Amino acid sequence: MFFEVVRIKDADNRFVRRSRLPPTITTRKQATAALEKDLETYEDHGYEPQQGHWWARDKDGEQYTFWVEDLPQPMPGASKSLPH
Repeated sequence: MFFEVVRIKDADNRFVRRSRLPPTITTRKQATAALEKDLETYEDHGYEPQQGHWWARDKDGEQYTFWVEDLPQPMPGASKSLPH
């Protein structure tokens, strides 16, 4: 199984943009550790245990929400690239 960190930018408690933070990681523990290290670069940050996500606020006051998500496993024999 693979995991990824997903960042969601918030504006006035509304979803603005979803982005994946590279790289794809093989364990939830590694993904969580990578996220927690990245959060140290923000002005303010924390964990919301009731909702199971992390949050951060940058120096400009922009608010972000972070999740560690499971990546779906590719089907055996499936192409790894999308057709053009």
